[in-house]
Amino acid sequence: PHIPDEEASAIADAAVDPLLDELMQGPMGDGAMSQAIFERARQTLRRAAITITRHLAAGRFALDRTEAAFGYPGGMPPIVLALPDGSQVMLRGKIDRIDRYDAPEATYLRVIDYKSSRQDMDAARTWWGLQLQLLLYLDICVASTPNALPAGAFYFYVADPLVESPTDAQAAVEDALRELLQLRGIALADVEILQAMDAQEQPVALPRMLDSKGQPKAGAKLLEPEQLRALLAHARETAANLAHGIFSGQTDVSPAQSGGATACDYCDYRSICGFDPASPEAAFRTVPPMDMADLRERLSGGDALPRED
Repeated sequence: PHIPDEEASAIADAAVDPLLDELMQGPMGDGAMSQAIFERARQTLRRAAITITRHLAAGRFALDRTEAAFGYPGGMPPIVLALPDGSQVMLRGKIDRIDRYDAPEATYLRVIDYKSSRQDMDAARTWWGLQLQLLLYLDICVASTPNALPAGAFYFYVADPLVESPTDAQAAVEDALRELLQLRGIALADVEILQAMDAQEQPVALPRMLDSKGQPKAGAKLLEPEQLRALLAHARETAANLAHGIFSGQTDVSPAQSGGATACDYCDYRSICGFDPASPEAAFRTVPPMDMADLRERLSGGDALPRED
């Protein structure tokens, strides 16, 4: 984690050059547009390598595993969902990255999912089952690692984006990029663990989550240990209920709508599902709004919000 940016870029180039050379020899390498796309990909990977290196150098979490398989031979065990009828569903997949911090009392794990678009964990989408992937990843990592505790679940934005800046000074541009490319997600509300993720006075890996007194900032996506454990259990229960619905033959055309986004926006099956949002009979399934305070209350046993119909 302590190599200079130039070396991180060189390592990225060494990894990607053979792949791009192979593509350039085929039909995809024909023309200036393809070459520009490939060069853009190269720049994106350079930026990602630099950013990952800086994130790890900012704290004491270390890269533990990449492309970590679960449910496959040689990997972690599958995610086992117990359905209400007594049957089981086993999930398998691969986790982009797992980082660990070995504290005296336990091993803390965080999972990171690479995304080509900027994403964040949302309280409402998390509770109502629209963002289960990262939580299920974290759950299986902790369950299959001795003496492990959950530290957080985050998205990593793989990009070399343009940023707006009042000046073209390199330092100002880098500051804007640093903030844009920080990990986004939910973290454990533990000062020691947060500092182990990012010990820098100017935050590098995470958005600033603590105030000047070392207390969680209002709106920070932090959960107490028992709340985070409850969220992982809730994610597993929600996934089991969804699986039970699938096996029970539930095929209602009922896309979810959260804020200004809908499940139809990027759905591959829009043309065949029969849902027409312009029809008077069409109705989206609205996800009730929720902020972090509401989520914490739910996870602590409160009932601040009505349950979804």
